Amino acid sequence: VHTLRQPCPGFVNNAPAAIAVCSDLKRSEEESGVRGVEVVSRLDAGASAAFMAIAAPALGIGVCKVTSWSEEVVQAILGLPEHVRPEVLMAVGVPVSNPSKPLKGFQPAVHADRFDQPWTAST
Repeated sequence: VHTLRQPCPGFVNNAPAAIAVCSDLKRSEEESGVRGVEVVSRLDAGASAAFMAIAAPALGIGVCKVTSWSEEVVQAILGLPEHVRPEVLMAVGVPVSNPSKPLKGFQPAVHADRFDQPWTAST
């Protein structure tokens, strides 16, 4: 984990562990062609990370997606072969027990049929 902190300025400094969600590009291409490499593998990795983030609190752990990192450097640090691409990097640890702040007037952006038509319950 210490080695990951240098090329990942967004890494949570006190996180004791990390999870790298990776895609096997050879397998992705075999299964779904170019779309598998460029789209499907990234969607699958994102979904995997989202499910981990949802499940983590039930296990008493916290996760935080790291958004600032170099794909090539992380690939080298983890010793990944060329056909395995790191997609999502997550810091893992025990969450600090700070009470969450209540949401202030959050309104989700949901549209009906077109972007410029806001969705309402009567839509």
